[in-house]
Amino acid sequence: MSNPIFAISVRQPWAWALIHGGKDVENRRKAPQGTGNLIGRRFCIHASKGMTQDEYRHAADFMATMGVECPRPDRLIRGGVIGSVRLDHVTSEYPSRWFFGPRGLIVREPQSCDPVAASGQLGWFKWKPSGDLEDPKPWMVKWPNQTIKRPVETALLPLWSHS
Repeated sequence: MSNPIFAISVRQPWAWALIHGGKDVENRRKAPQGTGNLIGRRFCIHASKGMTQDEYRHAADFMATMGVECPRPDRLIRGGVIGSVRLDHVTSEYPSRWFFGPRGLIVREPQSCDPVAASGQLGWFKWKPSGDLEDPKPWMVKWPNQTIKRPVETALLPLWSHS
């Protein structure tokens, strides 16, 4: 993959889902400034460094309701670019199980890459390799082999902190 110049940071495991899990929309409260200039272009998915136990559990349980098996938390890359997607359009309605709104960046053609350590930022940013990938936290390494399932109605509620 030739790396596009622009990136957007996404919390794990949502970043993984955009590249590997069939997630076709990145939910945002509002489209980041400059989004219109990127429609039809590729951009990088930067997996942010942060991920709490609750965020991981919520996302993994939600993915399980769709038959998507989320990797263990200690296997998720954090703190770097993990791939790219093409921005198709931005919408406030979309017939996808991944759409929570109120805005969605509709993406296509995910391509993975070898992880490249990089610092993230809010909104669109020009990225460059820097630093190191984040090491797993102790809770991630101790995570049980099977995710404890929450009731489906709880798993379907969006967590805004992944944007």
